[in-house]
This record gives sequence, C-alpha cells and structure tokens, in this order.
Amino acid sequence: MRVSMLSMLHEVNPLGMQHVATYLEEQGHDVEVYWQPKEEDLTQSELTQIVDRVVAHDPKLVGFALMTIHFHRAKQLTEMIRARLPEAKIIWGGIHPTLSPEECIDVADIVCRGDGEDVTLQYCNTVDRGEDPTSIPSLWFRMPDGSVKKNEIQNLPDDLDKYPFPKFNWDKSWMLWKGGVQRLTAELYAESVPRRGQIYDIMITRGCPLVCTYCCNASFIKLYQGKGKILRSRSTENVMEELKWVRKNYPFVGMFNIQDDIFLVRTKDNWIGEFASAYKKNVDLPFACKSTPNYVSEEVIAPLAEAGLQHMQMGIEGSDRVNWEVYKRRVSHEEFIQASEILWRHNVAGRYDIILDDPYSNDADTLQILDTLTKIRRPYWLQCFSLTFFPNTPIYDMGERDGLLNNGKDGYSTQYGHVNPTYLNRLVIYSQRLPNKGVKFFIKHKDKKWAPALLEAAITGYCEPMQRLISKIAAYPRLMVAVKTVYFNTMRVVARHSKPKKEWMQIDLAGV
Repeated sequence: MRVSMLSMLHEVNPLGMQHVATYLEEQGHDVEVYWQPKEEDLTQSELTQIVDRVVAHDPKLVGFALMTIHFHRAKQLTEMIRARLPEAKIIWGGIHPTLSPEECIDVADIVCRGDGEDVTLQYCNTVDRGEDPTSIPSLWFRMPDGSVKKNEIQNLPDDLDKYPFPKFNWDKSWMLWKGGVQRLTAELYAESVPRRGQIYDIMITRGCPLVCTYCCNASFIKLYQGKGKILRSRSTENVMEELKWVRKNYPFVGMFNIQDDIFLVRTKDNWIGEFASAYKKNVDLPFACKSTPNYVSEEVIAPLAEAGLQHMQMGIEGSDRVNWEVYKRRVSHEEFIQASEILWRHNVAGRYDIILDDPYSNDADTLQILDTLTKIRRPYWLQCFSLTFFPNTPIYDMGERDGLLNNGKDGYSTQYGHVNPTYLNRLVIYSQRLPNKGVKFFIKHKDKKWAPALLEAAITGYCEPMQRLISKIAAYPRLMVAVKTVYFNTMRVVARHSKPKKEWMQIDLAGV
C-alpha cells in the first residue's frame, strides 16, 4: 500500500512516527514521510506545497502524528488533503488522538490509540487483501452512516525487539525548509535539526510508572489497565545494534540522548551495568538520559559515568507542597539536592525541569524552588515551562473544576514554553547563570523598586551572553565534554583549598 505520513512535530526526530514508517516499509509498503519543523503558523504557500507533495505520492492511507498543540494544523492539512484525495483514508495517531479520540474522529476517518506499529501494519495488510479493517483493535472508524465504531484498545506489545529501529529513508523523506518542500537528505538533516544533527534521540524503554497529574502518562496507565505491562524495554543487544548503525551511517552524530521517561527505572536486574559495559565497548560517545532522584545512587551513576554519561534530566517541577498536593509527585527537593551531589562526584551535570505560571502556586512556592537551585550542585541547566492543562489529564479535570482553562492554558496553544516574565520567574530562569549569592541578593531585595531593573541589567549584560556562549559550545558534544571536565576539576581544586563556607544569606521562606 502507498502510505503518506506527516509529522506535526516542530522538529525532525527519529522517534514516534518514524518507528511506524520504518516498520511499514520493512514489511513491503511504500511509505513517504513529511516533516514541517516550523513552530509558527504555516503560510498558504507552505500548506499547498506539502499537500501537492502528498498528492504526488497518491497514497491510499495518509497518517498524521500529533500532540494537542498540533491539532489545528493537522485539521487544516487534513481538510486540504481530503479535498484533493477524496478516496484516501486519513488516520490520526499520537498522544492527542489516544487521549481525545472523540474530538479527533470528527476530523479524521480513523483514529489510532496507543502504540501504532502493529495496528497500522494490520490495517494496510487487511485493506491490501480486500478485507474489512473495521474490527482491528485500537482503531476507531468513522462509518459511512456517521456513526463511530470504537474498537477496544489492544494489549501493550511486550517484545519491543521485534520492531526495527527507526531509519530515515532519504529517498522517501521530505521536509518543509526555508519556505519550500524539498527532499530530506543527510546533509539537510544535519543542517536543520538542533545542534547540527550532533545529538541523536533514542528510546530504549516505553512507559512511565509515575502518575504526575500534568502528564499524559497518568492517563495512559488508566487507559491500559489490565492490558499488559506499562514498562517495556528493548534488550541490550537490540539497542547496541541501533547505536552502532547510527554511528556508521550518521557520522555527524556526536552524542546520544536517551529519551526514556525514566531511564534508571531498571536498576534491580543489573541491566544498567550491562548497558554501561556494552555502551562503552560498542559506542563510546557522550550520552544523556532522564530519571527521578530516587533512582540516583553511587552504584548506578558510577558505571554510567564511566561509559560516557554527561548530563541527567530530572523534573523538579514545583515546590514540595505543589508536587505532593497538586502534581502527585512523591519526590522531595531534598532528594534532588542529594542526587545532585552524587552526579557532581561523577562529573555528571544536572538538567532540571521547572513548571512556572501555575495558578495553584504562590510566591512562597517559587521561593522554595529558588532555594533548592542555590543548593544543588553546579553546573546545571534549566528548562522552564508554563503550566498547561492538556486535555484528558488529571490536572485538566482539576483546572476545569476550578475554572482555570483560559488564557491559552488549555493545551491547544504553543505557548507552554513561553513563561510570563515576572520578577521571580525571570530569577528562576536565569539562576543557572547567576552566582548563588546573586540569586539570594535578588530575593532579599525583591520588593525594592530598583530590583527589577538591576535584575534585567544582569540578565542582558551577563546571563544571556553566557547562555549564548554555552549553547554554541553545546553544539559540539566533545568540546562540551572537555569544557565541563575542566570546570568540574577546577571546582574540586577550589573546594579542597577553601575554608568552610559560612552561609552568606539565608532565603527566608516564611511569611511570604
């Protein structure tokens, strides 16, 4: 079957849709893939060029992979493609169709819920045989009479090794780039993706055991109750096969980013040690991963650091109060501080996620975040997000109950990465560049009229130039490793020759 697959992501990425595309292609189907790495609205010319390219392939099935923020663009492209290819079936898959199928089936002909490899292949094979596909599990169908056939979601596939790892087929890939649609080549990929293609994303484990209220995983766990294991992982041999293939075929890649929600979750069967040994032997490139601090220990971090672990991403998110009462995250700030000490001892930098603009938070909560940021080990990086109520997540129900779904907070806006520039928010965002004494100084004087102007001067005069320099260094993983190693070694020398520190200024969290 001829299939066209459109990624709604604002970047070219091997995860998700590319897994399905590679699987279909290796099973004999003719698949073209289209990327549109542009966050802003597409122009009419860009939309038309994408549709023209899809029409030229003349597919029988057109697939869209989308999250909530992509809904309106996917709807626009769907309507344009349907007008040109009325006989083709249009299927939507991804996080938003999985959690909001009722909304999506009003636009698409078919909605795929959950993992898409098996059911999409089954659909293509069934239609090619001339048989009725409307009983395939995990798929919803809009029927000719207007009704919707809702098939029960399939059991979660346990054997991930049976799926091929994602491969870009340069002859069958297209990308919107600089206003026009052109063939995606290895050279264009390296030019267009962040950090010149040097950082490559890979997934080893699917699923997350946490039920954070703002995240889709809480809803996935409920959706798949009784449908198999939520956490499923590839074998070490299978992972090494992909990593070695990428090293050989994408020579510009200099670092791997493991995108598992919690990479360290498999600590009980010595899988981490097995992975670290195999990675050092077969790959020997810097890598990064994600975790929560309760999985961070000397026994786990030591072999990973030896294998090349450079930084670990963890979500501090809100204050202890907000994390426990609102987000249902059973991890304390003290655990983050302790985890940062372990990472520091092994030259691993922290990368921390923070949620701001939360209507359930107050200044005291933000001050606790700042207090923690002055206590965790440097160097660290921050990613700050504006709390967004994504549909069919627990926090969406809370926000709907409390009348908070307004001002672009409902998940359909692309503004979740744009934080309101309040004084404390700005201080959080740039705390990674300001010295701890500076952070405490700006907290102490936060009610002074001159404080915002002085903070802005520090940001524009020092923090932002330093941020740009570090971003340039980070585009070259090996240079980044060298610079970070020098930094860690210098800090250790300083620490050995320093007198015991006196507390320069306490952050007063009381009475705020």
